[in-house]
Amino acid sequence: MATVYSDRAGTNDVAKHVEKGVFSDSCTYTFAGEAAGTVLDLFKIAAGVRVLDMILTSDDLGTLTVDVGITGVDVDQFMDGIDFGAAGGAVARMGASVSASPFPYHTGTVLSASAQTVISLLTITGAATGTVKATVFLSAD
Repeated sequence: MATVYSDRAGTNDVAKHVEKGVFSDSCTYTFAGEAAGTVLDLFKIAAGVRVLDMILTSDDLGTLTVDVGITGVDVDQFMDGIDFGAAGGAVARMGASVSASPFPYHTGTVLSASAQTVISLLTITGAATGTVKATVFLSAD
């Protein structure tokens, strides 16, 4: 299983954070034939930040099906079995195909209040070629 990084989750990227209020972060990744089982780290989320919503858009990525969740905790916390192979592209929103409502998600409920969290996309089927864009809406108390 290979791990790749969006333009917001590379090794030198830091989690976007504000002291109080609602804010957002966006990222992009272009697949170049990555196989099923690839982990795409989308965002680094600072400890204590609440994930309010997330939207993913994509090109037609062939037969790609994905899960979106928390790295090392729950791979489909936010989205489960999303088909990104639709002609003309696809749009998915947090909670898509997830039986238990994930709203809102607070990083402190799973990890320690001092730990950063990584939101990742896991490719389930297909080799992908095309672009995925993600926007996450966050809040800090």
